[in-house]
Amino acid sequence: MKKIITILLVFLLCVFIAIISCSNIVKTYRKNHSNTNESTALQILYILKEYDGRVALYNMKEEEEPIEVYDVYTDSLPYDDYLLIKNGIKIESEAELQKIIEEYLS
Repeated sequence: MKKIITILLVFLLCVFIAIISCSNIVKTYRKNHSNTNESTALQILYILKEYDGRVALYNMKEEEEPIEVYDVYTDSLPYDDYLLIKNGIKIESEAELQKIIEEYLS
């Protein structure tokens, strides 16, 4: 009988330790995941999306009016590119902006 009680106590102790470990893993994941979202949101400078059927560049701080509208009509883009523009392409740097503009304007 003592052996069964000892095995049961050891099993319960292992379950308790597993629950505590999982709880800490979830807390750490949530903390890291929320920090990643905040830092990503702070890095986005521009967004390239549709404006009156054309490709337009918006400043993320002032997204209501585009800072530039290009002579590239969204209906002339390949379907995959059209969907990207329709949903908005987030741009994190000036170098990335130049690369994307060259891609869509050429």
